[in-house]
Amino acid sequence: MYFTELSEPGLVAGVSRAVHGPERPNVIIITWGEPETLWPPQSRLGLDPVLQDAVRLGITVLATSGDDLASERMQDGKVYVNYPASSPYVLGCGGTSIALDAARTSIENETVWNDRGVRGTGGGISEKYLVPAFQATQRIRGSLNDDKRGRGVPDVAAAAASTNGYRIFLDGNDFVASGTSAVAPLWGAFIALINAERGQALGFVNDRLYRSPHLLRPITTGDNKDTSGLGYDAGHGWNPCTGLGSPDGAAIASTFATIP
Repeated sequence: MYFTELSEPGLVAGVSRAVHGPERPNVIIITWGEPETLWPPQSRLGLDPVLQDAVRLGITVLATSGDDLASERMQDGKVYVNYPASSPYVLGCGGTSIALDAARTSIENETVWNDRGVRGTGGGISEKYLVPAFQATQRIRGSLNDDKRGRGVPDVAAAAASTNGYRIFLDGNDFVASGTSAVAPLWGAFIALINAERGQALGFVNDRLYRSPHLLRPITTGDNKDTSGLGYDAGHGWNPCTGLGSPDGAAIASTFATIP
């Protein structure tokens, strides 16, 4: 775990140490971000080469898509995506809400995480990055701001709603946490388990996931709209709320663990 000052340069320094330092991780999880427009260009352009180095070194980098819906609390009538989740070198992670069956043994329904238009998964279309090669076959819509196409966020999703949050025991206390800052570690741990099974790191997984969308459960209902109605709807295929969907863990593990 890397601690830095709470600033864009601090995050750049922390990720740079993780990528280039002696620890040599095969998975890096970033659970902090902010709208692209708030990033000083020098910091964002300073982090991208570090993330690109991670791809070259076979490191999977995951980042949260945010917990403040498509508007990211900017309150100016526009929508925004979080960076670094919008970087083309990162696996962006969005959130869902799950409902269990009567026996509480399996997921009966899964929708976009949206708590009454106040809090919910971020996602949308980047205004800083073009549609990357791994999304070329997807129907990436234009941004609600200007109808221009760009890198779609997120790529994948998992449970993030507080009603089915994550039990945590910390400093002698039990509590439940939620949000896409739980989804990125969940996916990161999942990839680390696959790496251990393979005996070698998967590295940049975006290409493989987009070539195998059948390994994920598509989330087709819900939206990441705020109380004013600003935001995106889910739908079939990739969508700007939950990306390709949530993982079919057994299917992904059995497929990816055997990749030579």
